Amino acid sequence: MVKSSNSILDSVVYVPLEEYLDLKRNIEKWNIFKEISNQRLYNESLDSLKQFILDLKKKSAYWEFYEKLKGLKLKVPVEQLLNQFDTEDLDVNFALALIYDSVQADLKKSKELLHYGAERGHMNTQLMLGSIYRNEFEELDDVPEAKYWFEQAAFQGNACAMHELSMLANYKGAGYEWLKKAAQLGYMDAVSDLETIEAWRAQRMNDVLN
Repeated sequence: MVKSSNSILDSVVYVPLEEYLDLKRNIEKWNIFKEISNQRLYNESLDSLKQFILDLKKKSAYWEFYEKLKGLKLKVPVEQLLNQFDTEDLDVNFALALIYDSVQADLKKSKELLHYGAERGHMNTQLMLGSIYRNEFEELDDVPEAKYWFEQAAFQGNACAMHELSMLANYKGAGYEWLKKAAQLGYMDAVSDLETIEAWRAQRMNDVLN
C-alpha cells in the first residue's frame, strides 16, 4: 500500500489495483455479505424468541400459547439460538417444546422437553402435557396421564387445568368442585359452564316441585 505525499491527505491510504482485486476476491470467497445477512437473521430470531419466552410467562391457557406462536418469527433453525439460553431454565424449555411441536414439527422432541419441565414442576408445561395426553386419547372419559398432569397444574392454582379436570369428570363429583374453583378464580369458560349447570339444576328442581 502507498500513502499520498500531499500533507493534507497524509492519513489517506491508497490501495493499489492488484491489492484491491485480491481484497475483492477474498470478500467474494468469504461471502461476507451473506454472513452479515445471516447474523441479522440470527439476531432477529433471537429477539423474537426472547420476546416469545417473556410472553409465555403471562399466559395461563394452553390455546393462548399457540396464539403467541403465530407471531413468532424464527428465520434460522432454533438449534442455532440455543447457546444464547440457559436450557435448564424451565420457561426456555417450555418455549422450545412449543417450537418443536408447532414450528419444527418434531413431536417426539417436543414431548421430551415437556416431560422434562413438567416433572420439575413447571405449571404451564404440566398443563400443556395434560392437554396433549387428553387429545391423544380423547375418546376416553378419564385419561390417567392427562388427569395426572392437569392435577399437578391445578394444585399450583392454574384455573385452566381446573376446568380441564372438571370436563374430564363430566362436571361430576370432584369435577364439579374443580369447576367451582376455576370459576372463583375468574376463568371465563368455567364461569360460563357453571352458570349453565346451575341454571339446568334450578330448572330441574323447579320441574320436580311443580
